[in-house]
Amino acid sequence: MRCREARESGRSGCASTRSCRMPARGCACVRRACWRTAASRSPGSRWRARTLTRCGCWHRISRCWPSARAGAPRSCAWRLASCAHCWPVRASWSGRSRRARVGIRSSSRRRRPSPCPRRPEPGMRFRARHVVPLAVLFALLAAPPARPAPVGATGAAAWPALARLDSLRLAWRGAEALALIDTLLPAARAARDSARLAGLLVRQGELLTSLGSAGLAEAPLREALALGAARGDTRTRLNALRWLGLALEGQGRAAEATQRYLELQNLAAAAGDARHQGWAQVGLAWQDYQAGQSARSAERYRQAIAHFAATDERRGEIWAWNGLGGALASLGDYRAAMDCYRRAAAGARAGGDPTVEAMALNNLGGLAFDLGDPGDAIGHFDRARQIEIAEHYPKGAFLPALNISRCEQELGRLAAASALLDSLLGASRAGGWPDLEARAQLGRAELAMRRARPRQAAGIYREVLAMGARLPERSALDARLGLARALARCEGDAAALAALSFGDAPLEDRQLATAIAAETGRRLLALGRPAEALPRYRAAAAEAAQLGLGGLRVQALAGLAAAQRALGHADSALVLLREGARIWEAERSLPRDPEWREQRGAAGHLLYSELALALLAPRAGLKEAARTRPAFDQLQRFKARTLQERMLGPGAPAGESAWATANLDRLQRETLRDGELLLDLYLGPERSLLFAVTRAHCYALLLPAEELISGRLRALHGLLAAPPDRAAPAAAREAEQAVIAAAAAALRGQLFGGIEDLLVASRRVVLVPDGVLNLFAPALLDLAGGREWIRVPAAAVLVGLRAGGGAPAPLRPLRALALAGDGERVALPGARREAAALARGYRGVERLLLPGAVGGDISLERLRGYDLLHIAAHAELNDQSPWQSALLLGGKRLSAAEIARGRLDARLAVLAACASADGRRLSGEGVLGLASAFLGAGAPAVIATLWPVDDAATAALMERFYAELAAGRSAAAALAGAQAALRTRESTAHPFFWAGVVLVGDGEAGLPLRQRPFLARHGLRLLAGLAGLLLLSVALRPARKMRASL
Repeated sequence: MRCREARESGRSGCASTRSCRMPARGCACVRRACWRTAASRSPGSRWRARTLTRCGCWHRISRCWPSARAGAPRSCAWRLASCAHCWPVRASWSGRSRRARVGIRSSSRRRRPSPCPRRPEPGMRFRARHVVPLAVLFALLAAPPARPAPVGATGAAAWPALARLDSLRLAWRGAEALALIDTLLPAARAARDSARLAGLLVRQGELLTSLGSAGLAEAPLREALALGAARGDTRTRLNALRWLGLALEGQGRAAEATQRYLELQNLAAAAGDARHQGWAQVGLAWQDYQAGQSARSAERYRQAIAHFAATDERRGEIWAWNGLGGALASLGDYRAAMDCYRRAAAGARAGGDPTVEAMALNNLGGLAFDLGDPGDAIGHFDRARQIEIAEHYPKGAFLPALNISRCEQELGRLAAASALLDSLLGASRAGGWPDLEARAQLGRAELAMRRARPRQAAGIYREVLAMGARLPERSALDARLGLARALARCEGDAAALAALSFGDAPLEDRQLATAIAAETGRRLLALGRPAEALPRYRAAAAEAAQLGLGGLRVQALAGLAAAQRALGHADSALVLLREGARIWEAERSLPRDPEWREQRGAAGHLLYSELALALLAPRAGLKEAARTRPAFDQLQRFKARTLQERMLGPGAPAGESAWATANLDRLQRETLRDGELLLDLYLGPERSLLFAVTRAHCYALLLPAEELISGRLRALHGLLAAPPDRAAPAAAREAEQAVIAAAAAALRGQLFGGIEDLLVASRRVVLVPDGVLNLFAPALLDLAGGREWIRVPAAAVLVGLRAGGGAPAPLRPLRALALAGDGERVALPGARREAAALARGYRGVERLLLPGAVGGDISLERLRGYDLLHIAAHAELNDQSPWQSALLLGGKRLSAAEIARGRLDARLAVLAACASADGRRLSGEGVLGLASAFLGAGAPAVIATLWPVDDAATAALMERFYAELAAGRSAAAALAGAQAALRTRESTAHPFFWAGVVLVGDGEAGLPLRQRPFLARHGLRLLAGLAGLLLLSVALRPARKMRASL
């Protein structure tokens, strides 16, 4: 709608703005921006007034006398009220500057305070959290200011002051606006002008709430509400109720806030005010979201969107889309949540609201990061950061930049993360922002811990604590907790315990107080003081139960059980551990939050290792076998559940499956074959376990802690994964292989020294690795034994694969797909040669060559219908989020989660993929994620590689492997034969060329490959040879004639 004067005169704007070029709808100062010329001051000079008001909405109420004083003819029938752009702007504008002094967002503007992030999900680790998810409370606080109450005749003399006040509010200059209100309130009270007084009180409450002083805001808002009720002023009551609800929310009085939102909803409905109905629904939706009622929250947000759309409240609609995205993400509907955030960002961009657009992009990045894709998250965060920079608001650009630094860390780009954090630290100090300085320092400390530099981290944490009173309480507690963990690694548990000493003063942050109590108990227990650790753990467990922090509660119960066991109360410890296991298993899906995932995984490992140790402990009347069986079964439940979560990712339901029904009795009776030995390894923070299972026996052995095993294994992996120097002298190569053999023997002794007799008696070993043991190359440990080594991600997987005797072989001829493609990063000529050799050598093989990212995308549907899948392409491995590991097939990224949710007909999948190394600390779980995904999709066996191998060696190994399969050998035997063949060749004797190829799944799987006839396989080579001989004979013939003539 255009203003009436514009319609009557045919011009694009009212006379108050002279030559204003009005946008398509609304008054000249509404929604987007306009260019104005002040002819009386500086003819031809143009300046831009950006959208700061909704005065176009206010103009629809009635006429008012200020329009004449503002220069608009009296024929203009639209109310100018306290518009920040009409008369006050023209009166204060100066031709020397391109910005108006009032109402224009400048680079030095002050914004409303940063939002309070939503309550951390249960179990979140309480260190500095950079990636900020949805903050719907900020949506309410940063929403457009309430429309001013109508100004009566007595307010005429105060018009300039009221206009100035609203201009300050709309320019986000809250402190100046509050000071002005303090000067206006006495006059309004003295004049007994209840209308003006109510308007000032609502404005005061709004500003105080927005600036974080919710407690001070409550009194003026309640007074305004009473004045509105006495006068029968519905609009004042609506505005006061809306901000009173927010003030109560800011004080943590959720029940009272909900009651006020309900009153607002009822009053707005009775008045037919859809706009305030929308804001009431937003407030109620936020309350539902915090109470864990995400489905009801999503429904309320949808209702709010409908109300805002009906009243053309564009900004409210955008905020509601943002809130709906958060609610849907909590429900696990991540695709729909992404769509909501994108709609919010697009709506903000179209409406010229960069602040809201930046927040929506930050939410998009946070969701992508939580789902294990930091690379995609960086793009969203960087766009949000650029918007804030373009708006000349460096403080607003801080949070996206901090998020980017965390993404860089997750991607292994530690140098880039360090440089960014250093720049943020300098900017925060230059800007005088102690809260942001603390966050930058905490990020630097976490980076130092990631780099295994605990002393450096401890120094940074001490710098943060030295900030004293300038430091927010949460940052201070985060720093103290981080300092304790750093000191535990470099100076010992006594120093860590001293850092956790706070005195007797209670902490306001109950969540961090719970985490600190649990950490204190842990340090006391490590120092051999279990009696002192008990009350700490009890307090932490009770508080975590009240706050709904499942992960912390599990940790506290595990520590409490360890303390009870140390005091000789084994039965009490067992009761506590079983309760912890019940709580851990009650979570129905993997948490979205990465810190919660990490904390929950650590809690689960600690809990189940303690539970297994408690069950294995000698007890009167129980033989060793009776103690071993329940311990093994408990750990299988944990491993199967963890595998399913890490295969499917966040949001996937953890329901019962064939993989979750394994136990020792079924494994021995139905699954294991004669001569097979299953080695199930379980790494623990204090002690690790090895279960050695045959058809007749099950033995449990204690191993060193995870840290001791992982150090030796990573060192060996580093030697194996590096290609040998072919130009080195023979003596140097032999010395290198001797070092590798010695390291492998030491690792074998550390892991399997207690079961050497079982290894010697077995023909096939089934390895069930855990954590970093996924990097383990078992063939290297058994060079002379001649045993077949296979691996499965969990014993339950082997039970599921062999249940029912396996799938019957199809009656149709065998079909195979040899798929090869260049990656986006580098060409893979060896992949094409592998596919060509397979198609040329065997019947029923279809070859498919993919161009990089130009076209030829492959979907999971395209891979169905084949008995053999040979995939030679690039792969992205993500050890932190294995479900995000992916094959790059042409222009498509086929993730492990997508594969696991599908269904394939293949009986064997060969992943001859070239993995992309990204610098992150390896654990091998990215490889396991891809291989397990194919197992989950129905393939009984998968061939995978632990590290990239050169094309020639891979081609030679694959050629021999398929020849062994064609000879009727099982997949495990075929792989063992192919590795032995490469080991005997001098050019490929180094373990780098053959030890990294592993079989995951059922080693008994076979495939009846049929070779093509000799001429079909070697015809081209024979023809090429004959052609060469013919050419050689032709070339030599003249020479013979010449010799004969001589």
